[in-house]
Parts: sequence; structure tokens; C-alpha cells
Amino acid sequence: MKNLFILLTILLSFSKNVLAQSQSENNYSVGINAFSYGEVPKILDEIRSADSYKSAMFNGIIAKFNDNQISYRFLGSRYFNSNYHFFNECKECEYISGKYTSYEFKLGFEKSIVYAKLQPFFGVDLGYKNVTFNGEAKDPKTANAKSLYLTETQKNGGIIYPFLGLKYTPISHFTLSAESGFNVYLSFDKQIKRYNDANNTVDTQNTNQWEFLTQPLGIFSIQYNFGSN
Repeated sequence: MKNLFILLTILLSFSKNVLAQSQSENNYSVGINAFSYGEVPKILDEIRSADSYKSAMFNGIIAKFNDNQISYRFLGSRYFNSNYHFFNECKECEYISGKYTSYEFKLGFEKSIVYAKLQPFFGVDLGYKNVTFNGEAKDPKTANAKSLYLTETQKNGGIIYPFLGLKYTPISHFTLSAESGFNVYLSFDKQIKRYNDANNTVDTQNTNQWEFLTQPLGIFSIQYNFGSN
């Protein structure tokens, strides 16, 4: 009987600690996206390759409201590449290079699976993504890479981002967090081609497009936590 009483006391103490850990120590978190690596939305009929995965550093912010076991979050990021290049339609058809810019804004939540300094978590974000590209298409088969046309592309649409992650809080006010997931992107695209011919032909197309973009390291963030419960 005494041993049973001791066992119950240990279990109650353990349960109390687990419940205490499930409560967030801070109400708010703000941070920066220090590094990310993943696919970006494609341009025109871009041929995908290993180069389709792009990295970026210090290109976003994150803000969170911590409500017990769930954190509600806002994220904003920008990606810019002044020398974005790819083969279009096929590897010997057209070579296109130019400036690629994207903006992304998302709202979502994350929930920890266990409660300790090292916490796995999962969640989902919903948001909006804008992409613009201005570049030039050339013929790679010609000796001087003859210019074919100038191109402008605009993509606007909604995004869904489910993710899994791991975060580490060495002290209560600072957290390191890394997550992986994929973007489901439905975009409304406007594509303009200005051909270098005698008539200066302009071709404009409007399309809708679904894309599934893997994010091996969607976000690696450094966060500051504040506002005690």
C-alpha cells in the first residue's frame, strides 16, 4: 500500500510538471527568418532542375501570439534574385535570364507535440504570394545567343503551407526554430512577350496555375520571446 501511494505521488508530480510545461512562458514572440531553402514558383514553361531550389538569408520576419499549447503566427518575406535564369520549354529551346522578385504574407498556427526545451511541432499557414519577373529570352543554339524576345511575368495567388518543425529554447527569451513543408500555390498569371521582329509583336497570355513547391528548410528563425503569462 505504501509503495502504491509513492507511485501515485510520483505520477501526480509528473502530470503537474507536464501540464505546467504545456503553458507558454511568454505571450509574444518576434523574430527573423535567418535562412530558407526551397523551390520558388516557376516562370513561363521553366524546365525544373536542381537549380530550382533557391536559398535566401535574412529575408523575412515572424510574429507570434502564444496561447497555451497553440501559437498563432504572422509571417512576411521577400525573395530577390537579379540573375534568375532557366531553360524554357526544353533544354535547347530558349535560355531566359532576368530579375525575379517575390513577396509572401501568411497567417497560421503551430502546435507543439511535446513540451520541453526541445519541441517538435506542426501547423499550417494560409496566405498570399506575388511574383514578378522581367527578363530576356535567347536562342542557345546560335553562336551569339540571338535575342528572341523580352518577357514580363506577374503571378498573384493564394498559398497553403503545411509544415513540421523542431524548436529549441535554451533560455525562456530566445528560441531557434527550423521547419520543413511544402507550398500549394494557386496563381493567376499574366505573361507578356515582346518579340524582336520587324513588327515588334506583343503576345499576352492570362492563365491559372497550380504548383506544389517543396520546402526542405522553409524557415530557420531566431525568435525573441516576451510578455509573461
